[in-house]
Amino acid sequence: MVQRGVLLAILACWPGLAHAKETATPDKTVIAARAVAERAKKAIGDDHYFKQPDGATLAWGESYFLMAVVSLAESTGEARHHDLVRDHAKRILALRSDHHGQKDELRGTTIKAWTTARYTKGKHHAHAVHTGMITYPIARWCYVVRRDPALRRTYGKDVAAFVPQLIESLAAFDADFRQVKGTERGYYAPFDSSRYTSTPYNFASAMGRAYVMLWLITGKAELRRRAARIAGEFRAALRKVKDRYDWPYASYRPKGSEDISHAAINVDFAFQCYRAGIVFQQGDMLRFVATLAHLRAGTSGYHDLVNGTGGPSAKYSREAGRWLRLGYLDASVRRAYAQHLFANQKTLPPLSRLLGAAYLAETGAPLRMEKPLRNP
Repeated sequence: MVQRGVLLAILACWPGLAHAKETATPDKTVIAARAVAERAKKAIGDDHYFKQPDGATLAWGESYFLMAVVSLAESTGEARHHDLVRDHAKRILALRSDHHGQKDELRGTTIKAWTTARYTKGKHHAHAVHTGMITYPIARWCYVVRRDPALRRTYGKDVAAFVPQLIESLAAFDADFRQVKGTERGYYAPFDSSRYTSTPYNFASAMGRAYVMLWLITGKAELRRRAARIAGEFRAALRKVKDRYDWPYASYRPKGSEDISHAAINVDFAFQCYRAGIVFQQGDMLRFVATLAHLRAGTSGYHDLVNGTGGPSAKYSREAGRWLRLGYLDASVRRAYAQHLFANQKTLPPLSRLLGAAYLAETGAPLRMEKPLRNP
């Protein structure tokens, strides 16, 4: 654990005004966060989540690991991080169900995605949310590589091989997508719609993030359109409460409030849309910033639900780092999370520490707005 004197020195590095930008030179917070991330990454081991390589494990374990490594690669520029992402991406895409003949047993055919039997009574099935989670960090890395000439020289052939596979994995769920009549909004319906007509907002947000990245890489209008429709449907579900937002888990559960873990997928999707100029604007982001501030429960962590109730419990507080891209917009987000991270290193699970620390380091740089590449 960081000693008190070191921690105070770290926290003193933040400017006092909201939206203040840090310099390009890493400050003590960034350096300390990278050290935390390295220790957490070592504790996990690079291949930990390939021990049970089904869709659920890849989505809820490997994807977060890879998000953190992509973040470190982007913020440090170190080749070892880029190499690790490339190597994992190759293995992940090779594990796709159609490459080894595993049928989606509910659909009765193979699908260019990743199946799991965890949620469907022992029958293998591919879920859109898993596909979004798995493809997003790979797509993010492909964009980071494509926009940098030096990285393109080293990894360009890998990216050229990955991008078509990512697009076809997302397209495997096109038949499940529904456009809301009379609007430019849309959502994913579950394959088995006997209980619900739509999937939860985090399902679509997971897919949406990957669509944003693939549009930035390719400039293809249909990819942006899909991301925008998903974003529009989520934004329509947001409820204004004073200066912040509250929202439900799903359209079929409209009166409740989302938990901060699932909500982290929604918020990161909204941020990626904002950064790319899709649907969400700065005012929306500042409402999300206010939401996170409302969730902060002092030294006890973060409340469980986005309306500021529940807990605070360790189960949900550990996921607060996944909201941290909001730190690009307001330094207080980083300051509050740094206090939480550095004070709880011994109790936070390694994966939560890794991703939170990686995002804390990443957001020490100024926000960079993004647009499609001219010559991908």
